[in-house]
Amino acid sequence: MSEENTNEPSRVTQKIRQLKGFAQDFPTVVNTGLGLAVVAYWLATWKWHHVNVPWLIDSVADPDHVMTLHLGVAALAAMVGGFSGVVIIFGLGDSTRLRRLRQSGGRRLHANWISVIAVAFAGAFLAVGCAGLALGGQPEPSLWIGMFAFLLTGHGAVRLVWLLGALAQVTHGEDEDRTRRENEIASADLFAQARAAREAASRTREMESERESPRELQG
Repeated sequence: MSEENTNEPSRVTQKIRQLKGFAQDFPTVVNTGLGLAVVAYWLATWKWHHVNVPWLIDSVADPDHVMTLHLGVAALAAMVGGFSGVVIIFGLGDSTRLRRLRQSGGRRLHANWISVIAVAFAGAFLAVGCAGLALGGQPEPSLWIGMFAFLLTGHGAVRLVWLLGALAQVTHGEDEDRTRRENEIASADLFAQARAAREAASRTREMESERESPRELQG
């Protein structure tokens, strides 16, 4: 019984790691899952109307306030898109470790880079469209679509932070390699200088002994 309890956390941890790795490798599946979650929530509100957050917001807020909310999501998506471009350019560096990362990542890394930009654009355009719906007198439907836009934007932000952390680890490793090489070069130079000093001292002693030899013969 104790062995089963000991092994159970490791199995759960392994499953969580597998699920995390799958989510990291397949961002499109995560985006689709977010859309399905919004649809499932919308269907659930048919039975449990008191948990209908878009309806509650519509009942207490003016359409102008709802439109402002959507424009805020659009601005947030624009920020995510701007930072994603910086991270991707950073990942296109010419260091050895970054080249290995791009080669080993392959299509999955390419999918992640495309995803963070695509969800930012999608979130921004959807949010602006939702603002138009709210302005046209359809605040509750706009909030449902805006919920999906917000989730897409949040997913892009989380994935962007993860990519930035991975690139920071690669850069840290590159700095350690460079420091190690510099220390090796410095040590090699130090040994070379010491060897040159010993050789110079040896030549000096030989020259002194050669000068002393004729004096001994004359004496």
